[in-house]
Amino acid sequence: MRTGFYFFLLLLSSVTFGQKKATILTKLPFTRHSGGVVMINAQLSGVPDTLTFILDTGSGGISIDSSLCAINRLLLTEGDTVVLGIGGSEAIPMVLHQSLFVSSLEIKNLDFRVYNYSALSEIYGTQIDGVLGYDFFSKYIININYDDQTVEILSKGNIKYPSGGFVLHTGNNTLPINKTELKGKRKIVFPLFLDTGAGLPLLLNDNFVKDSSLLNANKKVFTTRAAGFGGKKQVLETVIKKVKLGPYSFYNVPTFLFNDNEHITQYPYSGGLLGSELLQKFNIIINYEKKEFFLKPNTQFDAPFDYGYSGAIIIVRNNKIIVEDVVENSPAAISGISVGDEIIGVDNNLTGDLEAVKLLFQDYHRQHFVIIKRYGELMSFTLKPISIL
Repeated sequence: MRTGFYFFLLLLSSVTFGQKKATILTKLPFTRHSGGVVMINAQLSGVPDTLTFILDTGSGGISIDSSLCAINRLLLTEGDTVVLGIGGSEAIPMVLHQSLFVSSLEIKNLDFRVYNYSALSEIYGTQIDGVLGYDFFSKYIININYDDQTVEILSKGNIKYPSGGFVLHTGNNTLPINKTELKGKRKIVFPLFLDTGAGLPLLLNDNFVKDSSLLNANKKVFTTRAAGFGGKKQVLETVIKKVKLGPYSFYNVPTFLFNDNEHITQYPYSGGLLGSELLQKFNIIINYEKKEFFLKPNTQFDAPFDYGYSGAIIIVRNNKIIVEDVVENSPAAISGISVGDEIIGVDNNLTGDLEAVKLLFQDYHRQHFVIIKRYGELMSFTLKPISIL
């Protein structure tokens, strides 16, 4: 089981003579959620509360939650932008000329798209107020350090990357993209987006997978669901034998396959995306101006991927952990867990912490004792997740 997600590095950078050295403008902590998704706190002009934003290199702009706009009576302007997402496409309004305060840094004159993030908030179990994508990243150099869980925002300029890493060159596309080696039934090198806002290791366009004959016809796949802009969508989960990013190789990588009717992945320009569950294995420096994405392996580099599968999709709604979906014939379905059940506890964990419950639902090494509430009555089940390997 996995959460939803949004759709959307050379040792030294090349030196541009006459350009100033990049300097640190501010540094702040971040919180990491399911699949390595990075969230930071910031404030918006005219809004008194501290807000939570996802840092998303897979997003072509910046956006805020519609309920936030309604509560704070922010002026909406008709927008002509169409946002593409895993659930579909949608024309959306804008909030114009806002200032965003990130720690001690004020970013002026920003135009935000407005979107309903209630589903994302349920998936992560915390209020999501917005997403910071291209319009944020393109103004600065961003250093995400997963080891100490901090984000540094630097001015544009010359930067000397730390030793022991590698620079990916991300081409001329608005969003960072890099040719990545994939090996399944056969080996293929193909461009993939680098998407810190996607809480998974690898997402591939199913037409790309078919056209490239990447997978064996009898490859084991599991049905699950993903969420993003515009709604929710059924996807398949499997394992790719090898993924090589720059000089770094990963084996048996969990991979999601989906029918990209909305052309999110821009196939055949790109075959899909590499998400934060893989990227979090590096400390990364994102330099949009130079089209560089620096990777340095961190302490999580050798940590195993999550191979657990329960078939239950769980969210937080009204401060309760709720089973929103159960895949037919999955371990959760076989155990007797049903849509609408409230998860009271798993094993000895009665904390009501969504992240903790998700980890237990993905632990396929043992059987779990699950207490639920259904129509006001307490019930118990045993759940044995399985491995997708």
